[in-house]
Amino acid sequence: MQHPISKITRTELSLVKDLAYLIWPISYKMIISEGQINYMLNFMYATNRLEKDYDAGHEFYGYFEKERLLGFITFENHHPSQGQMKIHKLYVDTNSSKQGIGNSLVECAKELAIASNINQIVLNVNRKNPAISFYQKINFEIDREEVIDIGEGFIMDDYIMKYTLPC
Repeated sequence: MQHPISKITRTELSLVKDLAYLIWPISYKMIISEGQINYMLNFMYATNRLEKDYDAGHEFYGYFEKERLLGFITFENHHPSQGQMKIHKLYVDTNSSKQGIGNSLVECAKELAIASNINQIVLNVNRKNPAISFYQKINFEIDREEVIDIGEGFIMDDYIMKYTLPC
């Protein structure tokens, strides 16, 4: 079955912002403080930040149903000389979870990685995020831990997970 995934254009980035602002307060309320949620949303999903990422080569793909964005993924060829893609964002509307949307978005990234001769995909995930089990089910492995100071006294306490594409 063909999934309704398409590339998000620069003019559609507001859809990404709007969905992130719906998802984050629900998904992260048990993981990080409300203050950090608000800070990170403003830091990562401000329209000018999304446009900057887009202009820097981040690719945005969305899962649409009747023109409504239900999930999105963003990635870039992080270290192309090393054959590595980095997924920066992967989120699905909480009302649409458990429907295979996240998996479809990751499969889209895998297909594009293969087409670009990329052999490894990496991503960061908060060490307390239940999404770790999702990534493990689709064969991502924890590679290492990373703590990132993001300013205003906040940190990202993450695992770096990786997936090696079959040759």
